[in-house]
Amino acid sequence: LLTEHRADVVFLDRQLPGLDPVELMKWVMISGGDSTFILVSDRLFPNWSQLAAAVRAYDVLLRPFDPAHI
Repeated sequence: LLTEHRADVVFLDRQLPGLDPVELMKWVMISGGDSTFILVSDRLFPNWSQLAAAVRAYDVLLRPFDPAHI
């Protein structure tokens, strides 16, 4: 759906059952998608900034988040 509908912004939870969001982001980029990705999680991992940079995510939001952050 992401490649067919070309979403402008995609919020991806870091813990998706049965799906690795990083692999999904890489697949969308390889297939020509230009969506902006924002990773969402309830935990901050030490390598979040490197991970976000590696997959060209725009930002990482920690839950719960204030709507002003969006």
